[in-house]
Amino acid sequence: MSLEAFLLGGAQPGYESSVRVIAARFEAVLGVDSLIGLEDDGFLEHVVDVIEGRELEESAILTLAADLKSLIWWRGLRLGNDHRRRLDHLSRETLEGIARRLNPPSRRLPKSKLRQAHVMFVGQLLDPAHSPSAGAIDYAAALAMDPQVQRLEIHHSGGITTSMKAYIAQRLGGLPVHRGVRMVSTDENPNFFDDMFFGGPCTIHLWCEPPLSIYTSVARHIGPVIMFTCGDEAPVQRADVYWYYQSHEYIAELWRTQGAPVEFAGNYMQSLAGPCLD
Repeated sequence: MSLEAFLLGGAQPGYESSVRVIAARFEAVLGVDSLIGLEDDGFLEHVVDVIEGRELEESAILTLAADLKSLIWWRGLRLGNDHRRRLDHLSRETLEGIARRLNPPSRRLPKSKLRQAHVMFVGQLLDPAHSPSAGAIDYAAALAMDPQVQRLEIHHSGGITTSMKAYIAQRLGGLPVHRGVRMVSTDENPNFFDDMFFGGPCTIHLWCEPPLSIYTSVARHIGPVIMFTCGDEAPVQRADVYWYYQSHEYIAELWRTQGAPVEFAGNYMQSLAGPCLD
């Protein structure tokens, strides 16, 4: 059986093309001969072992790690906690090494400014019927209702559909801060990080941003980072505050078993409300 056939077997409908890309990438980077024993149990652990045993470029490490995480959701494969800890540690060290070399400016944290300026990273805005997309705009609307807020930037990947533009206008257009709201496409504006640097101190919010996004590691050098965590999965990167709806005790034990650094759970806060339908 080929790797592609193995991964497509049991893949969630609608994700077949993405799974094919992952199969091709695994074979191209790791080699067909290294990917033997195509069984659901132990496959992801084997791939982690192969990645750790190679001298791969940083971009390859992060891409393959993201692919492994995707296969958990799209293919239903399991990754044991020990291998999860090792993969997350390797990813975190790689990301923080890149961030240090980029030499971002040191944090400038006058609290009065941090309450006034907020920058959000929200991933791709697809459609109001897509919960993470609508949730991003609802989150922004909650921030915009704070009378102290003067600057609110929503960084997203790709363009914005007509239906999403209508939803943004509906949720944000009538608020007093609407003139300070900027939609920033990280694809169309390659200098968005420079703009964020020179815009002054701000609080940074991560909402459904890819877990291995380099923006997260770099953003921590600019201002405090507040990260929404979903799916009860331990975050890979460091933040000043993590939040979700589970109790602190539940998250602390879960993230401990998944191998996250102890201080991660120490930064977790339970929220009783949020921009989610449930």
